[in-house]
Amino acid sequence: ICTGRFCSEECKTKGCPDLIYGHTCSQIRFCYAEDSGSDVWKMPDEVALANCDFSNAEQICTESEGADEDCCNFQVEEDAMLDLYLFASKNGCENSQKAAILVDDYDSVG
Repeated sequence: ICTGRFCSEECKTKGCPDLIYGHTCSQIRFCYAEDSGSDVWKMPDEVALANCDFSNAEQICTESEGADEDCCNFQVEEDAMLDLYLFASKNGCENSQKAAILVDDYDSVG
């Protein structure tokens, strides 16, 4: 169940889909309270995500960055790889604080 301020009504009551769809020329926004202990890491692969293995992960957002007025944003550039992007919170990973975002070309889905 989603509890963030940008959650849709469906995600708040029924839960969110396992896969989030995005596109190039966009930002993936992560919002959380500074005292939540959350941060955001880009995971190298699905095995690392499933095992909460951060040894080869890249930190995208610190614990304080998600609390900014515009949250913390991961920029998906126009020439970004059309791929599955995997993110997790180091402190929340074991509790399923994870996101899988399939990025497609803006011209296809925009």
